[in-house]
Amino acid sequence: MGSASRNYVFEGYCSRYCYEFEKQNLSKSTVTKAAGNQYGKSRKTKQVDVWPDVPVVCQTCNQDFTLKYSQTNYNNSWFCRQECLKQVESHHKGLKNYHYLLPLYRSQDWMSASDIAIRNKYRRVDSKGSRSVGSCLKLWASRGVLKVDRSKQPLVYLWNYDGPVVYAMDNYKSI
Repeated sequence: MGSASRNYVFEGYCSRYCYEFEKQNLSKSTVTKAAGNQYGKSRKTKQVDVWPDVPVVCQTCNQDFTLKYSQTNYNNSWFCRQECLKQVESHHKGLKNYHYLLPLYRSQDWMSASDIAIRNKYRRVDSKGSRSVGSCLKLWASRGVLKVDRSKQPLVYLWNYDGPVVYAMDNYKSI
């Protein structure tokens, strides 16, 4: 999958499920199932691949939940339930902040505002440019969620919170 896909955080993977599946070094299992005919009678068997559930952490409540394999449904790979997604939307500019902070949380590496703007170029909540991202990052750095390296130009930021993005947005402690 390219950077223009709906999957902007996990380039090279079709979904968070596939990324986490490989990262956690999981494997499919094969089971034998009865292959029924049109009348419901089963005389033959076939081998079927079974994809395991993948344990992940909810971005809002910081609780464990599992991703299930699906080739069509990618609705909720970040949040354990609809209420947790609504929590993001309840913040002032919550989705924008979430999408700007998520690459820093996922990479756990120093990134500039322009790096994040490029990653968000094709998102539903896209960045208008590095200035828009930079002002958001400065706000979260002042709240202690991000570290700033002021010795470099442009400024670079690093995730500095023990927990996922929305959890940090809800529970930050200002310096």
